[in-house]
Amino acid sequence: MNIEAKLNAAMCWTVAVGVLAFAAADGAVSLMLLGVAGPLIAYVAGRPDPRRPGGGPWTLPRWLAGVLVFLAITSALLSATVMRDGTPLVSNLGAFLTYVQLIKLFDRRATRDEAQLLGLSVFTAIAAVLTSNSLAVGVLLAAYTPLAVTTAMRIEVASGRDLGAGVTVMAGRALWADLRRAVGASVVCACLLAAAVFVAAPRGVGNDWLGTFGAVPRAEVGFTDNIRLGQQGNLNERPTPVFEVTVTDGEGRNIGDPLRPMYFRGATRDTYDRRGIWLNSNEASRQSRELPEGGELLLDAPGPRPSLVMQTVQMRARIRGGDDYVFALWRPVAVRFQHPVQAAALRSDLTVKQAESGIRWSGRRTYTVVSALTDTDSDALEDGGRIGSEFATGPIADLARRVLAERLAPVAGAAGPADPLRGAEPRLAASVLRDFLRANYSYTLEMSLPREGQDPIEMFLFDTRRGHCEYFASALVAMCQSVGIPARIVAGYMATEFNALTGQYTVRESNAHAWAEVHVGPGRWLTMDPSPPADLERIHAPSRGLLARLKSWYDLIEFNWNEAVVTFDSASQSRLFRPYDERSGALQGAFERARKAVRRAGRNLGLISGDDAVSLAGRVAWWGAVSFVMLGIAYLARRRLLAPGRARRGGEMLDDEMRRLLAAARFYPRALRRLERAGLGKPRGRSGRAHAAALRRRHPEIAEPLATLAEIYEQVRFGRRALTQSDVATAAASLSRLEEALRARRRRRAERSARPA
Repeated sequence: MNIEAKLNAAMCWTVAVGVLAFAAADGAVSLMLLGVAGPLIAYVAGRPDPRRPGGGPWTLPRWLAGVLVFLAITSALLSATVMRDGTPLVSNLGAFLTYVQLIKLFDRRATRDEAQLLGLSVFTAIAAVLTSNSLAVGVLLAAYTPLAVTTAMRIEVASGRDLGAGVTVMAGRALWADLRRAVGASVVCACLLAAAVFVAAPRGVGNDWLGTFGAVPRAEVGFTDNIRLGQQGNLNERPTPVFEVTVTDGEGRNIGDPLRPMYFRGATRDTYDRRGIWLNSNEASRQSRELPEGGELLLDAPGPRPSLVMQTVQMRARIRGGDDYVFALWRPVAVRFQHPVQAAALRSDLTVKQAESGIRWSGRRTYTVVSALTDTDSDALEDGGRIGSEFATGPIADLARRVLAERLAPVAGAAGPADPLRGAEPRLAASVLRDFLRANYSYTLEMSLPREGQDPIEMFLFDTRRGHCEYFASALVAMCQSVGIPARIVAGYMATEFNALTGQYTVRESNAHAWAEVHVGPGRWLTMDPSPPADLERIHAPSRGLLARLKSWYDLIEFNWNEAVVTFDSASQSRLFRPYDERSGALQGAFERARKAVRRAGRNLGLISGDDAVSLAGRVAWWGAVSFVMLGIAYLARRRLLAPGRARRGGEMLDDEMRRLLAAARFYPRALRRLERAGLGKPRGRSGRAHAAALRRRHPEIAEPLATLAEIYEQVRFGRRALTQSDVATAAASLSRLEEALRARRRRRAERSARPA
């Protein structure tokens, strides 16, 4: 392959991988398709034409390329100014660079055009780094680095050849072998240097030296504490991951369960203003304080004999349009942050915000919440038990009283529309209202617009009789408040996707949910979800099957990527350089994580059951499979490493013409493989005809066709003679006779071994 063909292939690969990295980082499917189709067409168009020796790739007319680039520039300017829709500037820049690269792929007339195209590709890779730090982007950029280095060196070779007469440029296989070694050495050195810089200067170092310039933009999610009913359209169920959370009990045991959904509350609202908007009546009393790295915020006393549950939350994204809420199971009593933060807590509902003004994101944000499952007699929690006057009268209050009168009469005895709670506990009454909503209303993600002046909750209860989770929660809270039961609406996430490999729940944007909390006694708030369980199962249940299993393994790899790379900060650096600390040393932790990972894998593969009792057969199967895989990898690596040495020991390097000639003489290596399997292999250093002469005395039926095949092969290999039709026919017949002789030999040996002694 000549220099032009090699440069064309390297350039197309480099552009394709760079564009795919940015498209994966930005989530742009259209750019991903263009990143595959454009370089593929350019590769086909840029292959050398035998009718034009020395000709370059197929190119667009200069005027057309200029017009297309001008249109790309105009589109980028309009997207960043007049038509700006909130898309980050780096996304517009990356898209612009992609379009220009696809145009320049068909406008390569000289090596300087190749160099310009490579420069655009490098900037696209930088845009990918600034957009996302996900595992997929990291893998693509790891593949991009050697491709870019190879392309740069091939551009240098091509430019040296283009200098003209009087300049000596290496050619042939020696050139490309040296080039591969140079690329490998360059990439290895660059990786070692990057690893040293990564360890010495972790994320967050010098974060504020340049102000907001260079800050890595984070993905944003659609959670909002602005609960507003009465809007029109369809809710979007995006699978964007928001955070991962590990849930353990007081003894550190993981209590996650794929069949056990968990409600992670964020914001609460208890006041309704009749315009479809829910507000928090105690928001003004929220107290803010600065906490250092590792600081702890105490929210409430655990209560008598608490059952504590720890939640370690790793946020992937910032909440769009406001402060970041701390998501926790009810009842949170303490929050510990692993980063400096300005935390604002509200004691009446135990919600916490991480103020946006005091945070610069560098990697993921992690915090740990301690929740107590037992009740408390805290007076502060009584402040959240507000009963508003918004629903004291009206059709909602009439409906609530009628439902309670009908369904509580056998229990409460004297209960009636005038006093529906007489003799009944608030918990029982709220459960009746919840069950009424579940049984008589349907769940939908389609939002309907109420008539002018109509209350959205009344529209849901009396007209449409269908809605999403905010309507169900709002209706339950309104009906409870109308009969004197304090209640509030809660916005957060419903976690259902548990990964047994990582021991974590993965919470996605589509898991955003709203439910109610009902005050059922002193310091006692009960979580109640009025949405129909079957619809919640349909919407929030994770997918099953092979693809879901593969996705779980990918999540495990990405989890370790984020643990080791994305969140590597000064604290991680400190732990890394304390290898002899028994509690926090990296070596000790690595062994412990490896032990737990093997044990988890054993459980998932069915090799471990009960109290970690491993059967002998399970151990043998497990280690046998591992040994088989490792030996296979070692065998392939050995063959790969020894192949170049064997080629060099076989004589001079083969040129393109000789490779084509030998490709037509594949019958000879095939014959040697058949002899090797039969135990008659040719020793190294002996020619084919000499080996046939050695076999002639004992196996003449094998020696004769082997000698014919060896003679034809040597004429090709050493005489550089192309095979004729007669040669091909003779070789095919000889190979057939050789194989038949070997089969007859195997049959004879089998018959002899089957005879009785």
